[in-house]
Amino acid sequence: GNYSYNFYQYNVETAVWSELAPAPIYSGNNGGATFLDGKIYTTYTSNSTLGIYDIATNTWETQSLPISTGNITTDGEYLYLVGSTLYRYDVVLNESVELSSPIIAFEPWGGLEYFDGYLYGHVGNGLTGFQRYDIANDSWEELARVPSGAVLGAAIDPVARRYHTYGNYEGTSWYSYDIDNNEWSIT
Repeated sequence: GNYSYNFYQYNVETAVWSELAPAPIYSGNNGGATFLDGKIYTTYTSNSTLGIYDIATNTWETQSLPISTGNITTDGEYLYLVGSTLYRYDVVLNESVELSSPIIAFEPWGGLEYFDGYLYGHVGNGLTGFQRYDIANDSWEELARVPSGAVLGAAIDPVARRYHTYGNYEGTSWYSYDIDNNEWSIT
């Protein structure tokens, strides 16, 4: 829940929301989440604490982070969090490693998604910067800019090979980035 401790689950088969164990961290204004090994990892734009929700037990724990951001994703092994700096977080060892800084600093309200060896991200907060991080080479590349600026949130469609986000603050545009052709479309 936004500006709350509430945490919910949506059942797509029944179209019903259910309230789960309350989060130990107040969400403030927005946050991000990713799924890894049966747990949901949450981050918030105004708090440098990682929320760790265990789906099987409906319980929470927390860990400290070196960053406050809603920009979080996973490659299936590590978590990645970005702001002005990119961090890789090892959930097993509870250790953060600082990686190369992005070309354009991310706002806490952007998007970050993993696909095919890269992290793709828009800088957010209604801005147009978009870039990708090559995990194997620890390097960033600037890509075609988001057409009119995007806000917090993103998703990757691995079949269509597209990055999706929306914005801007005054609009209701759905942006779709074609990874193979380095171009955006708007719906």
